[in-house]
Amino acid sequence: MIHLHGDYLNPTGMLNTAEELGAYPPAVDDLLDRVLPEHGILCAGWSATWDPALRQAMSRNATRFYATYWVEPYSLSDFAEDLRAQRGAVLVKDTADMFFGALADACDAIRDTGRRRHPLTAPIAAATAKRSLAGAQVAIPLHDVLHEELERLRGVDVLTTTNFNAVDGRAERAARQGQIDVALEVPLTLVATCAYWGGPKNDDWWLDDISRFGVQPWASGLTGLIAQRQFPATALLYAAGIASIAARRYDLTKRLLTEPTTYNQHNGQRLTVARHLTPAHTLSHTRSHLYVHNLLKPIFENSLGLGAAAYNAASERFEYLRLVQSTFDALKADSRESEGATDETDLQPLRDRLKDPTVDPAVAEHELAIAQHAARERRAQRRAYVRLSPVHLFITGHMDNHRAVTAAELDAEIIRDGDRHPLVVAGLCDGRAVTIRATMADVDVVIGDLANTAAWSLASGYIPSEFYLDEVGK
Repeated sequence: MIHLHGDYLNPTGMLNTAEELGAYPPAVDDLLDRVLPEHGILCAGWSATWDPALRQAMSRNATRFYATYWVEPYSLSDFAEDLRAQRGAVLVKDTADMFFGALADACDAIRDTGRRRHPLTAPIAAATAKRSLAGAQVAIPLHDVLHEELERLRGVDVLTTTNFNAVDGRAERAARQGQIDVALEVPLTLVATCAYWGGPKNDDWWLDDISRFGVQPWASGLTGLIAQRQFPATALLYAAGIASIAARRYDLTKRLLTEPTTYNQHNGQRLTVARHLTPAHTLSHTRSHLYVHNLLKPIFENSLGLGAAAYNAASERFEYLRLVQSTFDALKADSRESEGATDETDLQPLRDRLKDPTVDPAVAEHELAIAQHAARERRAQRRAYVRLSPVHLFITGHMDNHRAVTAAELDAEIIRDGDRHPLVVAGLCDGRAVTIRATMADVDVVIGDLANTAAWSLASGYIPSEFYLDEVGK
């Protein structure tokens, strides 16, 4: 620390007048002639107008071996502009608060994380993205960085290889997964940050990349290694989806659940990434959903600043909505199942006939029994469309009556708000509250059956009333 103009602790030694600032003692000039050529220079809050001696020192030491940066949100003074041109200084149009805040973020992240790749680590990526998205102008630099990071990910060796054979498939899959996870760290952070803090104009920067990473390789070999190539699509979908739920950007949630698709080259089908490229498919093991949950956890808790409770709630809500929307899409694709399940209100007219004295009771009971049987068959057929693996959902209940907590909470919200609920407004399940609840009922029955089985398998003297669904078989 060099106090060229004195220190307030010694007021009599401070330089203030034009005469005092016009020239330095020889010893000070010698010091500046050693310091200025050997260091980068960062100017902030300096007009250069009232400091002739310092201007002269910087002019005669205008080496460009080390960079010079000049932070100024407005126009430079004539003196400052001349000096900036001499030194080839980079002008940063920003306030000192914003500039030094970004610099501190970057330095802290580099110091604290000790990452294994180039300096744009996840914390820096998040800080950079947040500052770009907070500006009034279009965040063009963020667009370019995001594009570069996704292209870098696309070129990772294990994501371009055509060799899907190995003597030990499990060991090879684990080794490749480690490389994929490292390569995904920054792209996942950028996409999650954009999904949380951005808007519709930013979503199109990365949304199509989910489909691009979801392309199925045309290859033969171990199915686990082939499916693993599509894991970035799964991870990007979950990162963006959880962020959209946390930010209550339900329009983006709907897009994520319905727009990104994958093309099955073997049968020509085009399926949504949300339904087909689940963690269970691209990771090929029973703890796959928990793996993705834990992979994304530090991004949301550290880089985005969500607490553990907020992250868990958003993660489970997105997982559940993924099940609901993908089940609805599968039912809708089959015209026989598109109208929704039969519930008790549909059977009420037949129950009323039992009380009608003009109707033969035996006939009315027979009609009701047939309708009840048909309703049970219809519900069973609809529930066959629920594609459920052990997902990471928190379950509560007793004996044979278990339900996902997030499902109960969402059901209560939709009952309260009806078609005004923001998920309905966003268009989930074609934007009808009754359709969402009918599909939720189908999903809940399947979750309940799996949860009941899990509860009994976890029992040790008593049946647990609270557990995660993917604890089954643990």
